[in-house]
Amino acid sequence: MKIIGHTKQLKFLKKSIKNNSLFRSYLFYGPQNIGKKRVAREFAKDILSFKQANKGLIAKKIEKGVHPDLKIIFPNKKGSIKIEKTREIIESLKQSPFSAQKRIVIIENADSLTKGAANSILKFLEEPPTYVHIILTAADISLLPSTILSRCQMLRFSPPSKDKIIKALNELKIDNNKIEDILFLSGGKMDLALSLANNKDLFKKRRNLALKCRDILLKECLHEKEEILFNIQDIKTTLFLFLIMLRTIILNDSLKIINSFNLGPISKKYNQEQLVSIAKRIIKTDYFLDSYVNRKLALEYLIIGF
Repeated sequence: MKIIGHTKQLKFLKKSIKNNSLFRSYLFYGPQNIGKKRVAREFAKDILSFKQANKGLIAKKIEKGVHPDLKIIFPNKKGSIKIEKTREIIESLKQSPFSAQKRIVIIENADSLTKGAANSILKFLEEPPTYVHIILTAADISLLPSTILSRCQMLRFSPPSKDKIIKALNELKIDNNKIEDILFLSGGKMDLALSLANNKDLFKKRRNLALKCRDILLKECLHEKEEILFNIQDIKTTLFLFLIMLRTIILNDSLKIINSFNLGPISKKYNQEQLVSIAKRIIKTDYFLDSYVNRKLALEYLIIGF
């Protein structure tokens, strides 16, 4: 899948490779699902295939995740990267490149590194082997130690315009009505929008979650709200969809919200002050869950504010 947008970042990175002016470590930061990870992999591909005759084979190996000189670290099911994983990768990097001139490590969601893992990465960044380049991606750089930030070439990624996302979806020949739903469900995030366009099951799952969010906001009975919310497994995505829904209503004065979710009744039930209050409660609930507060208690806190 081609990269949409991020032209300046791609130009800078390609020029760095061409001029042999690569930094030892990079930090790609910006909102989630806007293409940082895709750019990181493209950058790794360009580095590993530089002045190589078999560029096509290298690209295929990277796409399949089997290139021996590319290591990718990402959070576990609990959403964290632990020191055992970073130590394992760092130990493997003591070996020289297998088939390329460089070795690349991509740490996805580096803002989920535990303290111990972050410290092990920091020690490695202080004096990495000359053949190693590290690329970190993060949504919230405030969660990373300043000592790591100071050792990275930082590149900021911003969401593409709505027009660019629509253009990309039109190229996939997506129906106009579905495009409006995808724009809504993705929250204007390019990578997520493309995933929703290409994965029918993901689109259906996220659409059903959005409809449950709508039902919760419209139900009058607290017990009925709880019954829906407490039976949802993917709470993090649900909170994201709640915020999209509320933001859409708050910012859309004309209430002409063109998608299949019919948010008009919600805008009639709640005034602006109530909507903002609910949004703040959702953000706080998300924080509670990240802080490992009991799930049921966090959801009870959330639902009493509706």
